[in-house]
Amino acid sequence: MSSTRNAPTRNNLARNNLARFSMATIFGGIGLLHFVRPEQFDAIIPDAIPAKRELTYASGVVEVAGAAALVVRPSRTVGWALVALLVAVFPANVNQAVNQVAIPGMPTPPRAALWARLPLQALMIWAVLAGTRPAPAVGPAMGD
Repeated sequence: MSSTRNAPTRNNLARNNLARFSMATIFGGIGLLHFVRPEQFDAIIPDAIPAKRELTYASGVVEVAGAAALVVRPSRTVGWALVALLVAVFPANVNQAVNQVAIPGMPTPPRAALWARLPLQALMIWAVLAGTRPAPAVGPAMGD
């Protein structure tokens, strides 16, 4: 009986770990791309925002550091910092969708794909928060 009672907790822990490592992989990979191909990220930052390259590098640093923290020392603080990053970069994603911004060296995706990408930010926020949720204590079931 105890394995049945604890199963949902273990399932939640497995789901949270999957979310955490998935987001670490995504943030790490995309974060590194900020340094390898910064012009691709500069291009989608709205023209009204100055210092595009500096912002590209800064967000890359936060993404790589966040990815490392998700793996080495996940915490709610890390989760909320990455949520803040996702909110901060959202205007660039909206700008790309609204203006169908061309990315240097890449074919321009269909407008529908650019708009469909926007709700994925909410999924990424959920995954970051799920991945940094404190692990519940897994103890013996009542009556053990």
